[in-house]
Amino acid sequence: MNFNYLVAPVLIGSSITFIQPQVAQAQSSSRVNQVAKEITVLVNSPNSNGSGVIIKKQGNNYTFITAAHVLAREDNYQIVSSDNQTYPIKPGSIKRIKGVDLAIAEFTSNQNYKVAKIGDSNTSEEGTIAYVAGFPKTTAAISRSIYQFTKGEITANASQPLKEGYALVYSNATLPGMSGGAILNDKGELIGVHGRADIRDNIEVSAVNPQIAFIKTGFNLGIPINTFLHRQSEVGIDLGIKIPPKLAKAVTADDYFIRGLAESDKYDFQSAIANYSKGIRLKPNSAAIYANRALSYSQIKEYQKALADANKAISLQTKQGKEKSYAIRAIVYSKLSNFPAAIKDINQAIKINPKSADAYAHRGRMRKKMGDKQKALADYNKAISLDSNNFLTYGSRGMLRRKLGDKKGAIDDLTQAIKINPNFVNSYSTRAIMRYETGDKKGAKDDLIQAIKINPNDAGAYEVRVIIRDIEKDYQGLVDDYTQLIAINPKDDNNYLKRGIARVNLNNYQNAIADFNEALKINPKNSQVYVNRGRVHNQLREYKTAIADFNEAIKINPKNPQVYVNRGIAKFNLKDYRGATSDYNQALKINPKNADAYFSLGIVNQKQDKISQAITQYNKVIALNPKHFPTIVNLGLIEYENKNIEAAIEKWQRALSINQNPEVLLALATALNNKGQKQGALIAAKAALGKDNNFASSEYLTKNLWGKRLIADTQKLIALPEIQKFLSENKNN
Repeated sequence: MNFNYLVAPVLIGSSITFIQPQVAQAQSSSRVNQVAKEITVLVNSPNSNGSGVIIKKQGNNYTFITAAHVLAREDNYQIVSSDNQTYPIKPGSIKRIKGVDLAIAEFTSNQNYKVAKIGDSNTSEEGTIAYVAGFPKTTAAISRSIYQFTKGEITANASQPLKEGYALVYSNATLPGMSGGAILNDKGELIGVHGRADIRDNIEVSAVNPQIAFIKTGFNLGIPINTFLHRQSEVGIDLGIKIPPKLAKAVTADDYFIRGLAESDKYDFQSAIANYSKGIRLKPNSAAIYANRALSYSQIKEYQKALADANKAISLQTKQGKEKSYAIRAIVYSKLSNFPAAIKDINQAIKINPKSADAYAHRGRMRKKMGDKQKALADYNKAISLDSNNFLTYGSRGMLRRKLGDKKGAIDDLTQAIKINPNFVNSYSTRAIMRYETGDKKGAKDDLIQAIKINPNDAGAYEVRVIIRDIEKDYQGLVDDYTQLIAINPKDDNNYLKRGIARVNLNNYQNAIADFNEALKINPKNSQVYVNRGRVHNQLREYKTAIADFNEAIKINPKNPQVYVNRGIAKFNLKDYRGATSDYNQALKINPKNADAYFSLGIVNQKQDKISQAITQYNKVIALNPKHFPTIVNLGLIEYENKNIEAAIEKWQRALSINQNPEVLLALATALNNKGQKQGALIAAKAALGKDNNFASSEYLTKNLWGKRLIADTQKLIALPEIQKFLSENKNN
């Protein structure tokens, strides 16, 4: 669970008036709403908005209370009152309570505004009614702040608060911007100040890692008004009411509950479970604690325990309270791939609360996993119609639209998600992939830059960017990004592996080997590391060392045909042709359509002058891949040795249409010279030797499977005065 401040980057204020001690009676929701509307103020500035509660009036001077983080920065704050009048906050009036997320501030007005009646937060026990009032922040979906009033229940009231004074836990639906707003009891009394809310959801918001799954608990945190009353003198105010006594400090079930929420917020689910379990021992009938322990069990994949806790929570709750527990159990069932049971539970949640946007969004994600994309889309549409301010639902719908081929709609949804919450990194990372797929490469790269700017330690943005850089063969960029990923998570062996592969492509073999070595220290069972380290040793002509690596890879995964192909290459270079042939055949047993294995068999046969067998193997390669460049080249070599000059020229011209390789250019030059086309031969020969003059060496040509006829004819070409002069002038190539 992730308790985030529900404040737009904007500020909020609220005030409360003096109240005489008297016995208050429970009131209807509509009456409490009227009270809340009169005492709640919108606090805003050019950069943010929030909420506050009027708590005192003295002449024309009003004092309001809010969450300290609402007034955290130096800014030009103003409040908007219940009659839509705007007043600046008095300069120098903002005062904060040290160590508690509470602050007060003042404004002046000749209008007569109601002041909050102060209640006793000690009496707010689990199951009692709680109302929260405030002004959600403006977004692309909400063009102006509109007063919001929601009903819920107190689920915990801890005697030992968390950091910053948070001790009240309640189930109300809240939105960003409502921080600093009033928490009222059923008598319309102020019992706390709203500050933090869980905004996490089970959404696959990352296209890189579709396993990301957060669960929204539906619980919020507030600071009891009694905390303020006991410390009001620190900010120079006296509300003139009797201050309730401080409660004994004995640890209660609610204390363990709120500690569990805090540990869950830090993703320490084992510690959360330990605290929830202690709470359950003290309060064995607490549905809220069972429900939250179910969430934590599901996060560590203890699904049967999660189900047991969800069942217990449902059995303990009233019909209305069961909504969230049904949703939790549905999510657990979906993780177990029991989608019929999951859908049945989420339908129950929707039946209890037909206006639950979260429930429709959950069902949409389940239907997507079941492959029912159109019904999933309908659920997302319904969720957004009920709550157009949920950026996560827009993200989910965007991912689905991408799957449905509606890439423009997908990008539009991610753009809307970013407008609603411009600081949610995964929205940028996901939109980057969609933009890249539609050809907007600059937009994709800009999105990733912004994601990294928001959170330089977010692995997701780098993981998307390495996909793009790999496509574009930006190997140095890959090295840089994998270096960042290693800094973020130094225990991920695959990041070392992939950085090593990028370094291989930069011919930085020693550093590549160092990366592969680090990967194996972390995970000695990663067969791909042995494969890639073996390839580097092959490249460095350290064939015996390469074979040792391939042997280790085969021990771990004997079903990978490419390992046998690579080991066969090492054996071939050690002139162990029988061993090489055996490895290539083993690769073909695993995958009869492995073109690399057929090609390698062709080479080993060609090397042993088994030309007909080589041609058979090469033809199998061409049948699988008509544009297999080295096979076309080698068939040309065979045709030349068989005096089929025209056929050789045709093969090499076809190869050059794929890759302007210097070896093929020189072979073609030799064939043209043989046919008396000297001018064309000289042009091609100079182009080849200008790229790599190693081909002027007959020994080098022999290693590349050139036959005696072609080598002899090539030497005649190279001996021409024009070529000798060219080589003399280009000695450093």
